[in-house]
Amino acid sequence: DADGDGSTNLQEYIAGTDPRDRASRLALSATTTPSGTTLAFDAVAGKSYQVQVSADLSAQSWQALATIPAGAAGPQTVDDTEGGDRRFYRVVTPAPVP
Repeated sequence: DADGDGSTNLQEYIAGTDPRDRASRLALSATTTPSGTTLAFDAVAGKSYQVQVSADLSAQSWQALATIPAGAAGPQTVDDTEGGDRRFYRVVTPAPVP
């Protein structure tokens, strides 16, 4: 973790981020709204992503909430209108192939 952002150099390589730039990292942010939750992250050109959701962090299976294709780059947002008392989110790259 050359830049001290909490991601290993291997994780940064896979995500397409710059391992020497602390601001360049794959991070998912969540904002609660009256209609649900809005999730945001920055996509890198040439990388596909999948935003996943689970009601239990110990669960082995996560459900796909949205898939962002490799052509998308820059700020991405995903809305979760399902909501619920307790939901956990993560973003993975590359997106799993169905």
